[in-house]
This record gives sequence, C-alpha cells and structure tokens, in this order.
Amino acid sequence: MTNEILHISETIKKSKKVIYIEGIRGMAAFMVVIHHYLLAFYPAQASGVASNAHFGSLELFYHKSPFIFLTNGQLFVYIFFILSGYVLSKKFFREKNMDYLVSASVRRFPRLYIPVAFALILAYIVLKLSLNFNLEASVITKSVWLASLEGNPSVFHFLAKLLFRAMFLGDNSYITVLWTISIELYGSFLVFSALALTRNLKNSWFIFIAIFIVLALSQKFEYCAFILGIILNYTDDFEVKKILHKRFIVAILLIAGIFLGGFPHIHPLSTPTITGTFYGFLNYALLIKVSGFINAAGAFLLILAIQQSPNLQRFFSSKALAFLGNISFSMYLIHAIVIRTFTCFVFIKTFSTFGYNVSFLVAFIPSIILIFFLSYYMTNYVDKKSLDISQSVYKRYFSK
Repeated sequence: MTNEILHISETIKKSKKVIYIEGIRGMAAFMVVIHHYLLAFYPAQASGVASNAHFGSLELFYHKSPFIFLTNGQLFVYIFFILSGYVLSKKFFREKNMDYLVSASVRRFPRLYIPVAFALILAYIVLKLSLNFNLEASVITKSVWLASLEGNPSVFHFLAKLLFRAMFLGDNSYITVLWTISIELYGSFLVFSALALTRNLKNSWFIFIAIFIVLALSQKFEYCAFILGIILNYTDDFEVKKILHKRFIVAILLIAGIFLGGFPHIHPLSTPTITGTFYGFLNYALLIKVSGFINAAGAFLLILAIQQSPNLQRFFSSKALAFLGNISFSMYLIHAIVIRTFTCFVFIKTFSTFGYNVSFLVAFIPSIILIFFLSYYMTNYVDKKSLDISQSVYKRYFSK
C-alpha cells in the first residue's frame, strides 16, 4: 500500500512538473506579446526618448526602473530556448533511448514548419489584401518598430520566405518573431547531437559544460541557452532539506535572475546605450556586447528558482498559465499580425475621438481576446496537427 501511495505521489509530481513548464512557457509568450505592444504604442519606455512618450513621465520612469525586466523581450526568448533544451532532452535522460533521438530529430522540422508556414501564408494574405495599418499608426505612435512591420508583396519573395528563408535563415520580414525559428531548429539539433555524443559517458555534464563554454566564447548565446536547458535536467532531483535554507536559495536565485534578466537588450532599431536606465552604472561596451549571455544567465536562474520552489510550481501550474502554455507557440507566431491589422485599425479609428491612451485600451483589450481566440484554434487545428503529421512522417518513411 505504501509503495502504491509513493508511486501515485511521484506520478502527480511529474505531472505538475510538465504543467509548470507549460505555465512558464505561456507566461513568457504572453510577456513577448506585451513587449511588442509597448514597443508599438509606448516606444519611450524602451528608448527613453522623452519626445516619444505618450503617458507622461510614467513611461520614462519605467524606462529607468528595475522593472524593465518585465518587458525585456530577449529575456523571454531565452526562456523559450532553455525550456526547449530541457524538454527535448528530458525523455532521453529518463530512458537513455537512442530511438527517441532519431525519432525526435526526424519529427522536429515538420513539427516547427507547419505552424510557421500557416502563419506566413496568413501574413501574406493580409499583406495582399492591404489590411496592414501599422505604417499609418506608427506616424501617431512614433514607433520605429511598428513602422518596420512590413513585407514585400512579391510572390517570389513570399515563396522564398515560405520554402527556406524563414526556417533556415531566420528571415522575419513578414513576421517579426521569425528571427528565432531558425535558431529553434538548429538549437534542437544541437541538443540531439550533444545527447547522442554523450550517451555512453559517465560524466556527460562535463561535455555539456565544455560545449557551453565554446558557444559562449563564440558569442552564440542563443545556443548556449539550449545547453543550459540540458543542464537543468541535473538539477531536477536536487533537494534542500531545510525549508528556510530552501526559501533563501530560491530568493537569491529570483533576485539574481531578475537582475541579470532585466539587463537591457539593445534593439537593432534603438540607440546602442543603456545610459539613463537602472543599469546605467554597467554601461560598458563589453557588457552591452554580451547582453545575450547576461539575459540567458538570468533566464536560467529564474527557471531554476521555479524548479526548486513548490510554491512557484503551483503558481505556474494554474489553469490560466497552463492555457497560455498550450497556445504559446500559436500566440507567439500570430500576435504581430493582429497588432498591425486589427489593433492598429481600431486605434486609428478611435484616436481622434478618445485620445491616445483611451484609444490604445479600446484597441488593446479586444485585440488580446482576438489573439487568444485565434491562437486557441490555430493550436487545435494547425499546431497539434503538426505533431500528428510529424509522427506519421516518421512512422511511414523512417521507422523500422
């Protein structure tokens, strides 16, 4: 009876781990959405340029505050990469089955490509039907980022993006977030290769550390995040017995993770400086150059804190965050299309009547509902189908 209870307890524990990981992913995806809305409608919070502020001194205060980690898009992208490395390697750590690596490697491309292709087709249809209103809105919002959301209407250019440029080169001219998709693809194969390389080694963690160092020295910080995800498997079963000690460790991890995760990412469309921010005292060329490494370290520490805290696990296992996690990939792909179409259209039409900030809320609230709605159906009818199709492709053409 005791063994049965322990088995049930362990099953529940493993189940919660899966849910809280989804919750972290969902929160990260949603914060990327918020990050882009702020870039589009409140650009001064990112740039610190007073003439571009629409919410008085509040935008500038936020720009200078330690809370800027909440909308550091690079931090949340690194969280995605770390979670990918963790999830893709977890089953192999548990089963040590080479067949899994072969299967996962074959299935990875169609699993990623099908949702991306769907989003690209949707973005192109919107472009051809002249449903983008971001350029007109950017004149009002003074957002350089919003003005940059445009693609070439040529069929040749679209097919080039659809067939290879988006997936293999990270071309994001149609959908701004697609710069990450080639990194996600290559990072996945990096994980599978690293696991295959170390499958028979006793101290495989040493090889992962070595790979991490080589990537860091090469300034391939995005791929460092995938290796950090693999390393997270070694801390899964780490347990501090004393509650007070555990809470102290979790608190230190959270504080360090927030501090490092908030270090500003210098956007290509921004002035390359962090002067005037909370991190102004760290305004050194070397640190700015390795902001990706700093944010990756922050993302790792934040996930590690959640991993070591039952309370944080319960929070990220909530139904709301689990829902966001379920639709996270679709939400990530589709939200920029909604911003430059529906959100900008409503904002433009209501601006002269309600003024700037009220018009933003009138456009933002239904836009978020629309993003959730579209993401839910895209997840069920495209994203999940890609899983089935990738599995079928593997079984039909590659499985023994």
